[in-house]
Amino acid sequence: MRRSLGGPPPFTGCFPRRLAARDACPAAFWPEDAELPGIRESYAAYGGQEENKYGLPDLLVLATAWPSLDSSATPRFLALAASAYGVAIKTTTAREDVCAVSTTVFDRIPPLETKDAFPGRRRRRRRLGDDARRRPVSVRSVERWDVDVTRLTDLTADAEAHHAAFMGTPDAGWDAFLDSHVGLKFSDDMPVDAALALVLEEHAGYFRSHATGYGAETSTNRGSSWVAPVGDPWAFEIQGVWDRVPDDFAVLDYCAPDSAGDNAANTIVAHPDTPAT
Repeated sequence: MRRSLGGPPPFTGCFPRRLAARDACPAAFWPEDAELPGIRESYAAYGGQEENKYGLPDLLVLATAWPSLDSSATPRFLALAASAYGVAIKTTTAREDVCAVSTTVFDRIPPLETKDAFPGRRRRRRRLGDDARRRPVSVRSVERWDVDVTRLTDLTADAEAHHAAFMGTPDAGWDAFLDSHVGLKFSDDMPVDAALALVLEEHAGYFRSHATGYGAETSTNRGSSWVAPVGDPWAFEIQGVWDRVPDDFAVLDYCAPDSAGDNAANTIVAHPDTPAT
């Protein structure tokens, strides 16, 4: 049943609190931004609708959480990537009797006047105060010691084996595990090259870059790099620009063995060697 934003506060007496009360690891559930007025303001600022074109309510992400064999693995990667730009990120670790939860906190991208799907449809920037523009969103790694982690162990090993087999060459190949990812953007003027250079230098993960159409549609140096950090079966899509455009900077084709698409047939991004049609 859909709850209206005008109804009872969602974080006082319903879903997350009941889960936390019966679960041994409540830190995995509670969002960093649990103040209802701020959540409502962010929802409105990003153009959230209680009934969108699909007849469903838009969702505002407050946190993402995933199971991990090592709750420090993802924070290590995020800290490494951020260090390429001299940025310090905040990571906290909560320890319970049976779990450890590492939370890395980010600011939301400020609302802008754009189109398409929420939260890409960001509007009314001039009406927002600093609080609405800087509401936190967090990435969490949850390590449990009281449950059977056989499936997670197998999944982590399987992902690592596929990355090594199909993405052993830097910035080449592809595998389906990359699709279990979270989008990450540091800044419009911070080139993706810097973070990828550190990932390569530190042997911290596998990555593949593509011209994805992010940003200006005719730009030849905008796109994304999908990075699979060592230690977790999950991945990140780092969005941005390149100082040096990768040699094989093709649009993404999920059906191609090396994921390189046909730039001539896809006009989202104009490839340096192929003018847009």
